[in-house]
Amino acid sequence: MTPLVVEPSPALLTLAQVKAHVRPDTDEADDTLRDLIAVAQAHLDGPGGWLGRSLGPQTLELRVADFAALDGLALPCGPVIALVSLSFTAPDGSAQSLAPAAFLLDGDRLYAAPGVALPPTAPRPDAVRLRYRAGHPPPPGATATHAVPPPLLQALLIIVALLYENRLGDIDIGANRAVAALCAPFRRWGEAEGV
Repeated sequence: MTPLVVEPSPALLTLAQVKAHVRPDTDEADDTLRDLIAVAQAHLDGPGGWLGRSLGPQTLELRVADFAALDGLALPCGPVIALVSLSFTAPDGSAQSLAPAAFLLDGDRLYAAPGVALPPTAPRPDAVRLRYRAGHPPPPGATATHAVPPPLLQALLIIVALLYENRLGDIDIGANRAVAALCAPFRRWGEAEGV
């Protein structure tokens, strides 16, 4: 069950960080480096990323057939920050909403709140839509946009450098031992496949 990205994560690396790491010859490489930052981040981050987790704060939407499918579910691509909204299609086809407080978070696992009567839904595979924030938010009062662990930021820098240095050739990011070693402790193995 793969969530959709509603609001993507901000860029996790700045152009200045990447330029200090890659040391390009000219500023003409800036556009290329910005593109490579996005490619490296997409390779690791969020529902489509190799890590199977969210890095920078982002809003995801999970669609399931009914409320029972959410009870006890480990939300994909955590760490989960907060529930945002809960909407559903009623049996008569109308769009309805339910307060996110109808469910409780225990880490990344979702449970129906005690004593809450969950309404029936239309018989369709996407009748219930849960939006939630996931990723590594900055601490309160910080000026940064995220608090991604340093080993993952270093892996992103290495990936950008590999892509920049090999932009005309063939490259296997998954074969890079430094990237694999930096990322392995953070990978959610049951949720992400391939490299």
